[in-house]
Amino acid sequence: VNLAMKNPTIRDMCKIELTEAHIRFSGEKGYSVQEWDKFNEIHSDEFSTLLYLSKHNFFILPSRCLEAMDKSFIEGRIKS
Repeated sequence: VNLAMKNPTIRDMCKIELTEAHIRFSGEKGYSVQEWDKFNEIHSDEFSTLLYLSKHNFFILPSRCLEAMDKSFIEGRIKS
């Protein structure tokens, strides 16, 4: 987490775009695009959704930023 917070591209991410092919995180300093098939696991609770690329590499999506429709869309793209 500390390394990520020092990276201005990651730290200032403020927009999430969901498409059939990928998820895109973007902000003032850049963007990151991840294809859905790169994720191997998903965990959700009332506060957040974690999208795992590997055991120690994941994206955290705050629930307050996602609508129920978005969560369903994401869950449909990732096979747990």
